Amino acid sequence: MIRFLRNRLARFRRDDGGNASIEFVIIVPVFIALLVFSIELSLITLRHALLERGLDLTVRQIRLGYAIPPITPRSRTWCAISPSWAETARKTCALK
Repeated sequence: MIRFLRNRLARFRRDDGGNASIEFVIIVPVFIALLVFSIELSLITLRHALLERGLDLTVRQIRLGYAIPPITPRSRTWCAISPSWAETARKTCALK
């Protein structure tokens, strides 16, 4: 029985069939994970850059006076609470 197992294991060790497929199965998921990670990271970086650019343009327009901050129901509530804030809002935002 031991001789039979020893012969089978020796024959199994000498057989080279399937080595490439085992290496493929081990390595390909790692490469696919790296590919997906790099695509995800590039999308996150692109979104961050676009958000920063939009924020810079908006802040520049507000500082130069080209854009007027919107009057929202929340800002109207603040006008009712604080008359001094309401006066400032009327002057800057034409709140009526």
